[in-house]
Amino acid sequence: MKILLLTSGMSPAEALWVDVLDDAGHTVDVFDTRSAQWLRRRAYHPAKVVPEWVRTWSYRSTGNALNSFYQLLVDGGEYDDVVASGLAAGGAMARHCERAFTPLLWRGDLDFSSARPVLAEDFAALTSATGRILLEDEYEFDKALAKGSNSAHLLHVQRPVGSLRPLLGPGAAASAEGPRVAVLHPEGMPEARVDAYRAMLDAVAERHGGTAEAVSAASLYRLRDAQRNRRFDDIASTRLAGFTHAVLIGVSRDHSTLADALLAPQTRDRFIVEDTIGMGYWADRAGFERTGRGARMGELLDGMLGSAESAAGGGAPAAVASAADVDPMVALRRTMERPVPRLHEELRALESEGPLDVFFSTSPLEDRTNGARPQRVRNMAEALDERGPAVRVYSTPKVFERRTDLIFRLLREGRPAGLLYGENSTSPIPFDTTLDGLERLFAAFRAAGGRSAWFVRDLHWLEKDADFLDDPERKQEFVERGLRELSIAGHGTDLLLAPCEASAEGFKGMLAGHDDTEYRWAAMPPAVAAANAVRPHASVSETTTLLYAGGVGSFYAMDSYLRAIISLPADRFRFDFLVRPAEVENLVRFLAAHGLEDDPRVSITTDELDVYTPRDGATIGTVLLDSEYARFAFPYKTVSMLEKGFPLLTYRDMAIAEFVESNGIGAVCERSAASVAETLETMSRHDYTDAIRSARVTESWTARIDRLESLLSAVRNDAVGKDREPASRS
Repeated sequence: MKILLLTSGMSPAEALWVDVLDDAGHTVDVFDTRSAQWLRRRAYHPAKVVPEWVRTWSYRSTGNALNSFYQLLVDGGEYDDVVASGLAAGGAMARHCERAFTPLLWRGDLDFSSARPVLAEDFAALTSATGRILLEDEYEFDKALAKGSNSAHLLHVQRPVGSLRPLLGPGAAASAEGPRVAVLHPEGMPEARVDAYRAMLDAVAERHGGTAEAVSAASLYRLRDAQRNRRFDDIASTRLAGFTHAVLIGVSRDHSTLADALLAPQTRDRFIVEDTIGMGYWADRAGFERTGRGARMGELLDGMLGSAESAAGGGAPAAVASAADVDPMVALRRTMERPVPRLHEELRALESEGPLDVFFSTSPLEDRTNGARPQRVRNMAEALDERGPAVRVYSTPKVFERRTDLIFRLLREGRPAGLLYGENSTSPIPFDTTLDGLERLFAAFRAAGGRSAWFVRDLHWLEKDADFLDDPERKQEFVERGLRELSIAGHGTDLLLAPCEASAEGFKGMLAGHDDTEYRWAAMPPAVAAANAVRPHASVSETTTLLYAGGVGSFYAMDSYLRAIISLPADRFRFDFLVRPAEVENLVRFLAAHGLEDDPRVSITTDELDVYTPRDGATIGTVLLDSEYARFAFPYKTVSMLEKGFPLLTYRDMAIAEFVESNGIGAVCERSAASVAETLETMSRHDYTDAIRSARVTESWTARIDRLESLLSAVRNDAVGKDREPASRS
């Protein structure tokens, strides 16, 4: 077959497609729409000369001339299939050529803001012209809906890689220099984040006599390589020459391509993938289990480098399809020709035969390992998926309308309703259509026999001294909207959830005088994500590091803590502070006020907590906030410390004190420097490792879903009991 591949740039994502199509015996021409140049073409093609005006930006939206060129481009090659890779290529094909084509979009293609109108125009043209779009995962489906897609959303087909040359060299056993680990990262990842990962992984590799080095994923194949007609596997393996292992961090349009190639038999035991949302989907589809986040990846690397199979260069050969045996165009054509409704989405929830679960959050999932709300939302969504994939819904009208229409259809068709879980944000939902729709959704779900709960993160907009809006009228409108949202959730669902019991009591007090409805509340604190959890560190040692991680300022005061650590034995205690770059100056000022600015025991880092590497000895996490906020808040770093394997110290009157004490994962103290110092001394002599291991099971996200089901069952039983009570006599 003759195939035209239209691209918007050239990276490993497109280059692997060229390789597998070549290996399947196809003739592939490649035209880059971004630079308006041929990267590969047959000599007799009538459009071999690209007019200079095609490269002129002003011709982008002019009709006939550009349309004629693209028509000649496609018709002149007598192609059996046209594949457009990337948003700009798909948009160009949609605008300028009336011909069926396969639109491939990659991770990141839809990560553009309203400040990029050209990309918005490309997507609008693409979704109008084609009945279906191929995307990498459901996370990208969500983005397409938010951008106004009215196409069917289907998943990329898996490419056969068995004929590719291995990207990594022989394993460490074949090298006298020890393992050399390539830390493959997105080209745009902040340098400080890349350095933090590299340093953490290099420390692990060093224990095995090796090193870890950062390598941009996009650097493994560039536009200039396509101009020279080079194969992807040849160039990538050359640029990775000398590397024996690989760790993929972050996510980019090229990450799944590199992971696909590394799944070859010779290298499948020698790479690790960070459990981002996108690569988590890839791992699920590929059946790949070596995934983790943050320090967990260092632990996985340690185990992999110590593995005999990894050191030898792989275990028993696995059967991997080759393009010579499996034509990738057959699968691609089958996907494009499969009859599906215009608004169909290839969701896992549609393949499940169990009750229909729904996950709602006011804003979409964020692919982050920092930030309390993004982590909580993602982890709860994934925990709900474990019991059966859920349909995700967000408050953005375009997403909300299409996904709720799907839910209503499934319920009408007889799909039993399961569990609906929703989360609010720090700000009320600004869309009236969504609030009205939520009311209908809750009612339909309840009528179908489903159970539901709504998590309230905070009600800061009801605080008397809140200064988030200066305009009194706008502030009042904000409050009214928030109260309406809470009323819809409170009356429409079976249960309202708060971060902890203290938060629930605080919310009741804040609602007094605004909404006196007796809502049913329960606690649902954050939990431990297995993907983040590392082996608990030694709890008893000659030296103990005290770790403070979080904000610095009046809201996060730490005077009692700083006064306490001055009195601790200098030879036994060290102090680490992990803060945001913008708050280092504040921290230094706080330390100076207590004579600690030049203390050699003090270390300040701006790395994220997930990649924090503890010093030798034991580490204790401190969650000591000298503010009223701490009395009813549940700081997310509580579970982050638990994931790291550190016991915790907190104040007795903080909301998390009961969590710490009941699980035996630390200690509580009074709000005084003397009590802090005394308790730290005691903690440094106590072993918490068994308690931490146990708490990771009882306080996991899976356990949270189990608790939620138990709470909802209790609510239903109460309702049934009340219905059965005999009527009282008048």
